[in-house]
Amino acid sequence: MRHSCIIPAILIPILVLVLGLTLSCHRVDEPKYRIGLSQCSADDWRAKMNAEVYREMMFHNDATVEIRSANDDNDRQIADIQYFIDNRFDIIIAAPNEPGPITPVIRKARENGIPVITFDRGISDTCYTAHLEVDNTGLGHSAA
Repeated sequence: MRHSCIIPAILIPILVLVLGLTLSCHRVDEPKYRIGLSQCSADDWRAKMNAEVYREMMFHNDATVEIRSANDDNDRQIADIQYFIDNRFDIIIAAPNEPGPITPVIRKARENGIPVITFDRGISDTCYTAHLEVDNTGLGHSAA
């Protein structure tokens, strides 16, 4: 009788060790970085840009991107950016539909510690992390 009690007592640590080794060998490739891209509209130029973003992401296994288009609707874009904030995305990239209405949600993202890059169009504040925009006036003067 004693031997039947000793065997299970010895097997438990061995099973725990084997299970631990098995689980530690199983590697889950979850992305480290989640990028939220908020497009103000859906046109051919933006569709091409989105395709290029997805293509670039193929080279970065440590990141994923989710692209949302507001279709020229400020309320929808605000909701899209709020979605990125609520779901703790690591970075938000936004092409604002209009400067005024989008500014408060961009500020909120920054206050929540999420870096925000605005591009193509500006907002009514400098609460973004970085901004990329073409100087159309300067480009016109240079072309003239």
